[in-house]
Amino acid sequence: MAKVFQMSKEQTTDDKIRWVRSKKPVPGGRWFIDYTDYAGKQIRSATSASTKKEALRILRARMGEQARAEATGVRPQAFTMTLDKFLDEVFLPHARLTRRPSTAKSYQAYVPFLKDHFEGKLLSAITRGDVLRLQSLMLRRGESNPDHKLAPATINRLVAFVRTVLYEAVSREYIDRNPAARLRMLPEENTRFRVISTLEERKLLEKTPSWLGKAIQVALLTGLRQGELLRLRRYDVDRERRMIHVSSETKNHHSRVVPYPESMDPLLAELLPEEGRLDQFVFARPDGEAFKRCNIVNGFRKAVQAAQLHDCTFHDTRRTYASRLVNRGVSLPVIAKLLGHGATYVTERYAHVSEGALGAAVARLDVSRFPADAAPVAADAK
Repeated sequence: MAKVFQMSKEQTTDDKIRWVRSKKPVPGGRWFIDYTDYAGKQIRSATSASTKKEALRILRARMGEQARAEATGVRPQAFTMTLDKFLDEVFLPHARLTRRPSTAKSYQAYVPFLKDHFEGKLLSAITRGDVLRLQSLMLRRGESNPDHKLAPATINRLVAFVRTVLYEAVSREYIDRNPAARLRMLPEENTRFRVISTLEERKLLEKTPSWLGKAIQVALLTGLRQGELLRLRRYDVDRERRMIHVSSETKNHHSRVVPYPESMDPLLAELLPEEGRLDQFVFARPDGEAFKRCNIVNGFRKAVQAAQLHDCTFHDTRRTYASRLVNRGVSLPVIAKLLGHGATYVTERYAHVSEGALGAAVARLDVSRFPADAAPVAADAK
C-alpha cells in the first residue's frame, strides 16, 4: 500500500543521533514515500517535501509514472529521460568502454548535431518525423554555403548514429520501439575506381616527405588502411617470415596476417633499425610518438597537388593494391582475405580490372589465334 511518513532526528541516552518515524508532523522532519513499483519491488525513498501535502503530491506523481510504465512496458525513468541526458550519462560512457576508441570519437563528434536538433526532448517523445527532419536539415546545409555541404554518406552515418542511440534506449527499456528503425538511407556513390598508375606513383613519391613516402610504399605493397599503418609496432612485423600482424582493432574488429613481398625488406630495414623497443611504432616521430591520421591526410593532399595528380586520396593505395593483384590473376576470395573484407562483393569495388586485362580477354575471341574448336590444353600436357 502506498503511503507517506515523516522521519525526524532523535537523541538517544548515549548521546547518539538516530532517525525515527514521527507519529505526528514535526518541524524539520523529512518526508518519505513508500510504494510498490510496477515490477513488484518495494520502494522507500526520501523526498524534498516540507509538508505532508507536498509529499502526497510527489507520491501521486510517482504512482502515475508506475501506472504508465506498467501500461507501456518501459522503465518509469523514460518519462523524465531526455536525449541529451541519455547521451551524456548512459550512451557515451558505455560506448567508451565497449567500442573502439576511433568509433567512440566519431560518436562524440555526432553528439552536437543531435543536441541542437533534439534539445531538451524526451526519449519517449522522439518520433520518426523528428529523425526525417534531421535528415532534411543536414541535406539543406549546403544551400546557403556550398562549403558546408554534407555528403550523403556523412548524413547516412549521422542517421545511423541516431538509430544506434535509440536501439540502446530500447535495450535499456527507456522506450518500447525505435522510431528510426528501417529508415531509408540516401543513395551513396561508393563505386570509386581510382587507382594509382606506376608513373603517378613515381611522381607522388618524389613530392612526399621521407616518412610519408615510406608509408605510401608500405600501403601499396600490403593494402593496409591508414589506421592500421599508424598502429603498427615493431612486434607486429615478422621479418623472418615476411608477415605483418594486423590487430583486431580494425574496421571489422578482426585480426589478420598480411604477407609482404621481398621487395619491401630494404624499406623495413630503414624503418626498423636493429636497435629499438618492441613496442616502437613503425611510423613514428623522432620523440617516438606515432604520426596522426591528419598528418597522413594533409601530407598526402599536398603531395598530390605538388605532383599535379587529379582526384587522388591515400585510400586509393588500397584500391591500387587490390587492382594490381587481380590483374596478376589473384582470385577475389584471396584478395578479400588480404584486405580484411568479410565478403567478396566489397572487394569487387576495390579490385579494378585494367583495360589491358580486358583487352587480353576479348582477344581470345580471335579465331585465328584461338580456334573455337580447339580442345582445352591439360595442365600436364607436354
